[in-house]
Amino acid sequence: MYSINIKGKVTSKDKKLVKLEMIFFQTGYNRVSKVLNITGPIKDWDSASQSFISKSSDAIKKNKMLLDLKLKYQKIAEEWEEEGRKWSPAELALSLDKKKGKEMKEEDRSLSVSQMVDYLIKKFSEKEKEKNGKIVKSLASVKDYKIIKKALEEFTQKKYNKPLSVFYFSDITKQFLLDFVLYTQKKGLPMVTKQA
Repeated sequence: MYSINIKGKVTSKDKKLVKLEMIFFQTGYNRVSKVLNITGPIKDWDSASQSFISKSSDAIKKNKMLLDLKLKYQKIAEEWEEEGRKWSPAELALSLDKKKGKEMKEEDRSLSVSQMVDYLIKKFSEKEKEKNGKIVKSLASVKDYKIIKKALEEFTQKKYNKPLSVFYFSDITKQFLLDFVLYTQKKGLPMVTKQA
């Protein structure tokens, strides 16, 4: 579930003007706000309708700009939902900037669980630390993350018939973790009974 709303509050520079922000929400993520370059008298701003209530031509023009902008973001969100794409509010907030040629920062992108584990494997395989006067690599951490990734890949394929690459952190629910624990315990059980 997602929503796109416009909020208004008094500007810090001029108490008579409204500062408008577009608020992007998506279940499982933090809200993201984006300041808009549209302002007007605070007395003319109506929070319930998310528009200016004045009948002046200036207010009508600003309301049209706000509606057009909201509809552009709405269209992008609808396209992403139709594609079944996993996206974050930060991605949506930056989507129009990206179309204008601005690059999205790495931290504003949504990483899948698989991408995050790959990132950690790469990070720890390149990381060096000093131990007892010698430079050593974090190979134990690399090995652990590879084991975790392999276990998760096998679990998501067998339990959900989906590759790990389609799972995002918003998909890691309490039920997902319980299923993973149960799957891991059942998988380990035959090995224990064979040894006994």
